[in-house]
Amino acid sequence: MRVFKQIPGLALLRKRPQNQIPFSLAVGQVIKSSDATTREVKVIKMELDDYLKMYFNKSFVFETVDKNSSSKKGDIVLVRKLDKPLTQKKFFSIEKVLFQIDNIIDPITGKKISHDQDEIKKHLEQLSQLYN
Repeated sequence: MRVFKQIPGLALLRKRPQNQIPFSLAVGQVIKSSDATTREVKVIKMELDDYLKMYFNKSFVFETVDKNSSSKKGDIVLVRKLDKPLTQKKFFSIEKVLFQIDNIIDPITGKKISHDQDEIKKHLEQLSQLYN
């Protein structure tokens, strides 16, 4: 066994243990809602590559608990580590929905943006009349 520990580069092949959590608070995107209160959230973290001395994106996918059932697929959420995990897979809970995917508000007018094509054409005509 000692011989294998001395092989250079063997530490790179070892995987991180599954129960080791790399952060306690993170921002992620809901990629799947499998249950009424269970969401899968993808979190991207920058990790340093010691050999290249550069940071690269590393993504983590976690099952989280959404007690209020307020998030949907595509939403950007704030996740916090639970004090006591509910199951072996659920270590995080969704604390707050930061951006809803279907509730886009125009920062200039403060109105909700509609995805209706007729309203978009009408809005473009109004803008063209203003600038002509």
